[in-house]
Amino acid sequence: MQYLSKINWSGKFIFIILALSLLLGFYLQEDVSTGGAAHDFYNFIWKFTLALQEDFFNAYNNWEEAHLPLHSIILSAFNFFFNDEVYVRFTYCLISIIAPILFYLNLREKFSDINLNLLLIFASILFILPSFRYTSIWANIQMSAVIFFLFSSFFFLKWLKKNSQKIDKNLILQILFMTLAVYTRADYAL
Repeated sequence: MQYLSKINWSGKFIFIILALSLLLGFYLQEDVSTGGAAHDFYNFIWKFTLALQEDFFNAYNNWEEAHLPLHSIILSAFNFFFNDEVYVRFTYCLISIIAPILFYLNLREKFSDINLNLLLIFASILFILPSFRYTSIWANIQMSAVIFFLFSSFFFLKWLKKNSQKIDKNLILQILFMTLAVYTRADYAL
């Protein structure tokens, strides 16, 4: 909480306005600059999510897409509660707002000597990136992997800051979240 008080109103205002622009993009079904994120969602992600709900153990074996199922398992859990694709996507869009916050926390850990207000404004730039917007609005696999990766790097930076060679909770959490990122999108194995 002490870090939040060190950020002036302009940094908080920019973050909130850009976060609201993401929610406006959701409301407007923003898909123009993405080259068909809605098509990918309805034809691949959502179909697989529904297939998982029908037959969890055999859906992956019978699916033609090569993506790992963690993202669709998460969406299936949301769909279990809401039973509506729009509510699932909206919940996912709200959760995606955590990515710029996590990016800010990573920057704060790495660059503790830089003005926190500037770090928050820099992290808020994620909200205007087209890839961030379509992955958030259309519940894309990439956003889940990015969130897990940012958690992983945050715990890694905390572990690195301690300059410890010991296994502690930060190292374990870093490995756990990196594993989740890889199980969401195999590209993160590199």
